[in-house]
Amino acid sequence: MNIKNCKSKLGKYNYYPDTQVLYWEWQPATMKAKWNEIQEAMIEYAELSEQYNAPKHIINEQQLQFAYIPVYQEWIDKNISSRVLATACKKYAIVKSEDIFIEVAVQQIFEEENASKFIVQLFDTLENAEKWINN
Repeated sequence: MNIKNCKSKLGKYNYYPDTQVLYWEWQPATMKAKWNEIQEAMIEYAELSEQYNAPKHIINEQQLQFAYIPVYQEWIDKNISSRVLATACKKYAIVKSEDIFIEVAVQQIFEEENASKFIVQLFDTLENAEKWINN
């Protein structure tokens, strides 16, 4: 996997044209990140979504160390999910965080108005996420 660093340093990404998958991986630096830094990283993710227009996304949250409170979840839905929804993306494979509180917050994001329109499946491993997204 040829992973590229994001501008924000909070995430890494790659696009796989053969399978039309956009891959995003949160980094441990999210532990010390402030909300505005998370927002910048999310905006970068939305821009990548628009650039590649991939119908399938894998979001690896195993190293995510930032919990989204409800007001953040609403911001993500209005400002990020709505942008991704306007692309070809229809299917999300989420590799779950090791932190249960973070994972619950992520699940709640996908219950919001825009994000609930995606097909979403949660996985414990990247391997299982890749199998599912490519079927």
